[in-house]
Amino acid sequence: MTGAGFIGIIALSLSTHSIPVRPAIKSRIVAQVGPLGFAVGHSILSFAMLALLIWSAER
Repeated sequence: MTGAGFIGIIALSLSTHSIPVRPAIKSRIVAQVGPLGFAVGHSILSFAMLALLIWSAER
């Protein structure tokens, strides 16, 4: 993994944590999937990004 690739994964990870919780975006997502669906989906996405970040750090 190159340094640029690792930085890209960090940026992607930060965006997946900050964009979905913005009030305007979160309200649209919650309207579609409900509060529980949002919580589960965001948790799965967060775990997947953490796994990708750890994997890329190993490389």
